[in-house]
Amino acid sequence: EWSFLRPLGAVTLLSGEQSVGMPDDYGGIEGRITVYDTTLSTWPVDVINPGALREMYTVTPTMTGRPLKAAQEVDRGTMATRSTRTTILVFPIADQDYELQFTYYVNPDFLSGSFPYAYGGTPHAETLKASCLAAAELYQDDMLGPQSARFRERLAASIAADRKFKPQLIGYNRDNSD
Repeated sequence: EWSFLRPLGAVTLLSGEQSVGMPDDYGGIEGRITVYDTTLSTWPVDVINPGALREMYTVTPTMTGRPLKAAQEVDRGTMATRSTRTTILVFPIADQDYELQFTYYVNPDFLSGSFPYAYGGTPHAETLKASCLAAAELYQDDMLGPQSARFRERLAASIAADRKFKPQLIGYNRDNSD
């Protein structure tokens, strides 16, 4: 699980709305959503099951206020120019504009002439190159060779580099049960 494939995302939930589309490269949420209002107040919102969120709307369909709960819902179908997308549903209906911030899993797009750079940047560029050479070697010779060994070395180096970007301490575990 690469740290560079877990960016911070943000979308704006408009007043009177109960859903907002997620970024094109969105692959799923990690953890909670943090909500910001116009006064820059913040609070966490738990991500729950879409069925439970719909049940809340069944009980109080016109309730408005700050977002208290959220759920992910995959949009139906694909199009010629885009793949599956995801929407975040919130409860209750927004009473003002809110910014939703979240960490999410990236579904990387393909590389092209317009977008020639892969995720990971300089620390992982040689690993990506080595993986391509190892795959070509395997495809051509139908056996592992020196490029495969080089890829394993680079992969170990990339893992070590990525660990530097992850938090070393998540927080104090205060267990007051005794």
